Amino acid sequence: MIELTLEPYFRSWLVWAALAVVIGILFFLLRESQTLSFPRRVVLVLIRLGIIGLIFLTILRPGLTFTKDTTPESVIAVMIDQSASMQLPSGFLSLSRWDVAQNVCDKLAAKSDSFGEGTRLKLFPFDSKIHSSIDSSTTDSNVSLTSGFQTAIDMLPTKPFASVTDIAGPLQQTVDQNVEPPLQAVVWISDGIQTAETSSITSSRQIVRRMAEANIPLYLVGLGPRSGSEASLDQWVDGLPEQLDSFSKSVVNMRGLLRTVGLTNRPLTLTTTLKNSDGLELLNTKQTVTPDKIEQTIPFVVPITAPDEGSYEIEVTAEAVDGEATLQNNKQVCFLNVRESGSRVLYIEGEPRAEQKFIRLAIGDSADLQIDFWPIFRNTEKDWPIQINGLVQDNTYDCIILGDIDASALSDTTLKAIAERVANGAGLITLGGYHAYGPGGYSDTPLAFLLPVSISGFRRQNFGSPNPVSHLPGPIRLNIKQRHPIFELDDSSNISDQELISRWSKAPPLAGANRFGEVLPQLGTQVLAQSQNGEPLIIASNYQAGRVLVVAVDSTYLWWRGGFADLHKRFWRQCVLWAMKSKTREPGLDIKMDLRRLRVGMDAKYQIQWTGRVADEPMPSSLTVRLEREGEVSRPLVPRAGRIAEANGTINAMSAPGRYKIVAKVQASDGNRYEATLPFDVVDDAIELIRGNPDWQLMNQLAELNGTAGGRLVGYDQIDALIELLRERAMNSKVSTVQSHYLGEGPIDSWIIFLCAAILMSIQWILRKRWSLA
Repeated sequence: MIELTLEPYFRSWLVWAALAVVIGILFFLLRESQTLSFPRRVVLVLIRLGIIGLIFLTILRPGLTFTKDTTPESVIAVMIDQSASMQLPSGFLSLSRWDVAQNVCDKLAAKSDSFGEGTRLKLFPFDSKIHSSIDSSTTDSNVSLTSGFQTAIDMLPTKPFASVTDIAGPLQQTVDQNVEPPLQAVVWISDGIQTAETSSITSSRQIVRRMAEANIPLYLVGLGPRSGSEASLDQWVDGLPEQLDSFSKSVVNMRGLLRTVGLTNRPLTLTTTLKNSDGLELLNTKQTVTPDKIEQTIPFVVPITAPDEGSYEIEVTAEAVDGEATLQNNKQVCFLNVRESGSRVLYIEGEPRAEQKFIRLAIGDSADLQIDFWPIFRNTEKDWPIQINGLVQDNTYDCIILGDIDASALSDTTLKAIAERVANGAGLITLGGYHAYGPGGYSDTPLAFLLPVSISGFRRQNFGSPNPVSHLPGPIRLNIKQRHPIFELDDSSNISDQELISRWSKAPPLAGANRFGEVLPQLGTQVLAQSQNGEPLIIASNYQAGRVLVVAVDSTYLWWRGGFADLHKRFWRQCVLWAMKSKTREPGLDIKMDLRRLRVGMDAKYQIQWTGRVADEPMPSSLTVRLEREGEVSRPLVPRAGRIAEANGTINAMSAPGRYKIVAKVQASDGNRYEATLPFDVVDDAIELIRGNPDWQLMNQLAELNGTAGGRLVGYDQIDALIELLRERAMNSKVSTVQSHYLGEGPIDSWIIFLCAAILMSIQWILRKRWSLA
């Protein structure tokens, strides 16, 4: 739009009106000679009028004002998920999610010219991070913005391949990279499946909130079938432990989860097979479950009687149903390690606490000990007392640990069974706690006769109301009163009693302990350790054929956390071995792996333990280790020395899927040879394909958080509406630019006025000379 305007000097019409009057008077007063002919007088008058006109133009300063609407430079970021889950069905015809994502990009490219000449599309493929790509800007003037963005689309991989998807990280990178020119909007094309462990859903929400505060809309193009549609049918076997440990002929309860989507009221079959190291099937059982919800997680338990000593594989498979989105998550494997003989420990505990976790770790780390944990939670109080006498009456357990569990939680029959089992030769270890000993109500139970301390004088502890009279406050130092097998260290045979006591005194102090009455003079009773003030903390005694170890403290886990993990593990292992009267040791090798199901590219970490005939016998130097794949020798392994009887190693980046086996051999100092094997699996089951169902709930949440900026979740059938939203936003961002030019502002028009005035005055002077005027 063009407008004609005036901008006079002095910004006052009165001033230049007065000046016009003065010039007019002078014009009429200055008359020419009457001897001039009329035409000549007219010429001179016209010249003077021209000069006066230039003067008035200069004073009035006429100008032109130009108003132009322009779209400022900005970027529409188009983020496209290129992880492996995009290979799965989209729920739209027979297209994959990747096909649909590329179609969305093509539609955006075709309409990019309608977003305004200052707006360009920029493509950001992402998985665990964003990847650089050509955008719609170009240095080649012969290539349009549309073809530039289309070139970026053409450079996308033909098949999505990434194994991990992150949401928060790539979104933050995209926002950070598009500051200049500013980011107008983000189009995010994905199924919303978050598989990266380094990011969190919380952080993605925070980023989307910040985008809303900055008025940057997030348009989420959700891909994949909706819950309940035929294309979303799926069942996923999950939750199986990596491995289970058992002794031969023991019953192992293998627990797992079956996750289902869209299979309401359909009977589903779970098949469990047990195979030995040669692949021979030893067991095949089936069970049927029927989900009653669109999305459901169904727990299942499979009891398995452990076969002879060896390494086995348990495979649980959900039989496929028609229309499942993916079958790669229908199976999961668990390894079963079976030992021929060993000792079993039953640990009965109340509400789980830190102490129980570390005691279980310490005892479970021993190859010749198996610990079974039996917690009794407070929320089951309506079912108290619990009847578990069957667990201890059949000689299954060689040692029983009784933790911070109130006596009212266990039936009299169960408590009598524990007392009888100890009388017949089992070991009993009692731990400190608010509901142990007298405060736990044990003074009137059959176990009171087993304990070598008086507990009858302490008031019963109410739940949630600690009684300070019954407990010793921390910090408490464990002072060893006399040497005992539970306190032996690596080199105990070579150090004095004083040195042993000194080393134990360096362990971190404990948080508290139970207070006892007098120590009773029972057979074999010994106070092994006491506090810095002389209160008894650890007392050992005999009860008929069994042994009893009373431990008043309940926070030995502080040793582990304080850097004394080895001392903590040694202490609890030796407590159990002493209570069971364990004197013999079977030498041999044992191989352990924390992970037995590995994905391609992961590291395989292993640990080899040696058990000699005497405690802390070092690992023989003849140890050899090799890695086999499918029965063929793959390569030798060189573990590094660990503790005195350990060796540790890592197999870096397992590159090929298959069944592998670590084989360790050693020749002991007595000339006998020992061998151990441990199989493990490397599978090419990308987690992206296992978690195949879109996360519509997350995508809806992100859209709602960005709603104030205009963000929303759209489907593939709403792309035209999305394009219209982008076009309207681009149009609304137009800026009106006003430009004005006034006469005399620039050097060119100033010179033109000057030259015109000079020419007119020169012509007047020449004519007056020629016409002989003064």
